[in-house]
Amino acid sequence: MPSEEEKQNDQALPGNTDSASADSLESVLDQYLQELASGEQPDQEAYLRNHPRLADSLRGIFRTLEFIEATGRSLTSSRLEEGCVLGDFRIIREVGRGGMGVVYEAVQLSLGRRVALKVMPPGAALSETARERFQREAATTGRLHHSNIVPVYAVGEEEGISYHAMQFIDGQSLGQFLKKAREGKIPADRAYFHRVARWGKQVADALSHAHQQGIIHRDIKPSNLLLDSDDNVWISDFGLARTASNVSLTVTGDIVGTARYMSPEQASGSKESIDHRTDIYSLGATLYELCARRPAYDGETRQAVLSQITFTRPVELRKINPDIPRDLETIIHKCMSSRVDDRYSTAEDVSEDLRRFLAGENILARRTPMIIKVARKVRRYPYRFAAIILLLCLLSASAMLLIHIRHIRGEQKITDAYQALLYEHNSQRAGELLDAAAHAGVDSADLYLCRGLIPLFSAQQQRAVPVLLKSYQRDPAKVETCYALAFAYYETGDYVNGTLYFNRAAALPAETALAWLLRGYASADDSGSAAIECFNKALEIKPDFTPAIEARAFARATQLLVNGDREQLQPMLQDYDAWVRFWPDNPRSYAARATGRLYAAAYCATQSDLQNKAKELQKGFRKDMALAEKLAGKPSAGLLLRWGVYDRYIN
Repeated sequence: MPSEEEKQNDQALPGNTDSASADSLESVLDQYLQELASGEQPDQEAYLRNHPRLADSLRGIFRTLEFIEATGRSLTSSRLEEGCVLGDFRIIREVGRGGMGVVYEAVQLSLGRRVALKVMPPGAALSETARERFQREAATTGRLHHSNIVPVYAVGEEEGISYHAMQFIDGQSLGQFLKKAREGKIPADRAYFHRVARWGKQVADALSHAHQQGIIHRDIKPSNLLLDSDDNVWISDFGLARTASNVSLTVTGDIVGTARYMSPEQASGSKESIDHRTDIYSLGATLYELCARRPAYDGETRQAVLSQITFTRPVELRKINPDIPRDLETIIHKCMSSRVDDRYSTAEDVSEDLRRFLAGENILARRTPMIIKVARKVRRYPYRFAAIILLLCLLSASAMLLIHIRHIRGEQKITDAYQALLYEHNSQRAGELLDAAAHAGVDSADLYLCRGLIPLFSAQQQRAVPVLLKSYQRDPAKVETCYALAFAYYETGDYVNGTLYFNRAAALPAETALAWLLRGYASADDSGSAAIECFNKALEIKPDFTPAIEARAFARATQLLVNGDREQLQPMLQDYDAWVRFWPDNPRSYAARATGRLYAAAYCATQSDLQNKAKELQKGFRKDMALAEKLAGKPSAGLLLRWGVYDRYIN
């Protein structure tokens, strides 16, 4: 039994009570709102630990409160407007952005020259690691002087904004070039492969210079190689660079870099020192993709790609395209040798072999003889292999038949589960129906999609991803799954996989309301109009599809409160009215409309010509809340939350 001291300590925890009503949602919510009102920052995790039975409801409450807080204050933009001045630089336009910085075209006022100004975004400035990488990039690049390395002109900090100015490269990255090549806009002829080899030589020369200065780039990839208007390549972004004496993993043991272009020693997480030959491998992987127009390794997850790099070898280039010159293939595959000692010893050696290839001379690298072990075993044991193939065919046919039968038996249960999740917002019942379908033998993409949507719609994206991947494995052409994965990855900050799945989904026909709903969620980081258009498409297919009505209303509320877009006021209110029209006997319909009126009242209260409307909306809020409570029969988490927000932000 706990001691008296332990009991006292428990009582001191945030959100904890020792009364019979310890798990009363109303009392917990009241305590949380009181702490907020007094200017404190309540420990949400402590509330969740101390009230495990209320954890799901509390998570939803915390998310909604955070949204209201966010929309109640002005948002600080991370974009520098055209014409503004930062130190000695006047901004012309934004040319690109990523997790480690925003790049602007700018003019250096003192010299009147055009520069690329890389600015550290405010969010990244909160990370010590991010600041270190940003500063290291400028310091490292400043030590290098080569015609194929983007030079740094100046570094500085103004009003808390760190930046460094570089030479402006008027062109595109090889990543952007690859996109055009994959679209068939650039022919893969002899001149093209010589062009790739010339770029490879320029990068190898630049890497050789960096390596001689003791610097290893560690992130050579198409997006970090810039192609100027004279068709010359420049290496950029030394944010992950290290000196040759201090290269392995990060201090915390994380694997850094972009997975597709990592060397096997990087991908395996080896704690042994990684030398300059890791850059040679990454250069080879980049040249491979330029020649094949597809990456050497590709997988559904980052871990899958790292595993392929560690344990397999890339497909030979000439098997993908026989027009690729044999000597160029040999050079690239030698760069990408799994064993470090089998690669070129230096970047200078790579440059020399590429020079020989371009000049029509014999290259120094030699092809490794191919020994097909599997073919020998087949010749040695022909009957055994025939029996294995026959058995696999029989098993595959049986599995397909079983899957078909399971789909038929569980189809209705899965349909009911979608109904419970999307219309009734009853994730518990949806889960029970899916369990019943699985027990009946169903193992379909639809089942795993619905399972994945349950945590996805509860803001538990990390839990949703592995389940959604199971759906994708069962049906890669299921557009709803691809959009759900794109949304989940974007929400977890994995923009590479998010974009991968979004593009795959965009290439498929979207014919269901659910597909357009999920596309809208995945597009929510845009201006908002793209997401709203997706929700419109969903409602064209199914006018009473309340999840799309709710999502569109929320998107319009965001534009109204965050962007001050008055044109969204009436459409938002109409969306919430539609909810009541389609589901007049559901308390959630009136609670939702009350939310819309609360958002509208908050906006109107800030407009001098809408003060009377704000008061009318407040009355409407109270009326809808009364109807919701009457239909519900008892207070719920959502109703208590809305009253708490109303009291705090309206009164």
